[in-house]
Amino acid sequence: MDFSNWTFYKRGIHSTRAPHVDLGKVDAKSLFHHFKGGFYIRYGSDFDKVKSDKYYHVIKDGEVTMEAIPSKTRNMVRRCLKNCVVKKVDCKTITENRGGYEVVLSEYRRFSNKGFKASFEKTREQWSKGMQDAENNGQEFWAVIYQDIVIGYAATRVKDNMVEYTTWKCNYEKYKHFYPSYGLVFKMTEYYLQQPNIKYVDDGARSMTKHSNVQNFLIDKFNFRKAYTKLNVHFRWWLSAILFLISPFEKYINHNGIKSLLRMYKWSR
Repeated sequence: MDFSNWTFYKRGIHSTRAPHVDLGKVDAKSLFHHFKGGFYIRYGSDFDKVKSDKYYHVIKDGEVTMEAIPSKTRNMVRRCLKNCVVKKVDCKTITENRGGYEVVLSEYRRFSNKGFKASFEKTREQWSKGMQDAENNGQEFWAVIYQDIVIGYAATRVKDNMVEYTTWKCNYEKYKHFYPSYGLVFKMTEYYLQQPNIKYVDDGARSMTKHSNVQNFLIDKFNFRKAYTKLNVHFRWWLSAILFLISPFEKYINHNGIKSLLRMYKWSR
């Protein structure tokens, strides 16, 4: 079994392949043996084919033009592009210029103010190293720059004839009036979908914790769509038993991690 197609993240074993790639038969026993701390294995199948509305990826395929997006969105994109430069960069443009570190701090403060437990304990040096490591591992970077200040940035990964939007953040505290997220999403999506070998861009699967409105933003403002997919999850036997026992009491559980596991349990059945 090719373990390079899998990654270990927050006690879960996740496929690293694009969602449209058929993984074939998954050997759960071998994966649990290789990733010894894993509590569950998660992957999708039948991408953009199933009818269920439980699980999906939020994607954009086809042509991207200014005329195709809603008029209000179009005005916001134009305001960003009039005042800022949005372009593909190397990670040092983000980490070494003014504003990059402030973008990520601003994002975490914004989530904290919305009631989510959010903290960012990395020093500037640790954050910069993480960004450099991501670039070394093949991720590409984009930046929104206003007067030599980075006010937004994104990381993407090109793989299997698609592009994954791994992260994108903007400093809404100081620069909301420039609509940096609008310019960033439009320019990235326009660029990648003009590449002849790219089938679609993917902002990821449906959130298990419902902590963000990003995917609704993409659907409403930029005509992204839901590509319904079958969710497959293999739990450790003891975790499966626990989830079975507590699932009737889901509405009384406030812990995001447990709620996420319960949703995976229900949506994969």
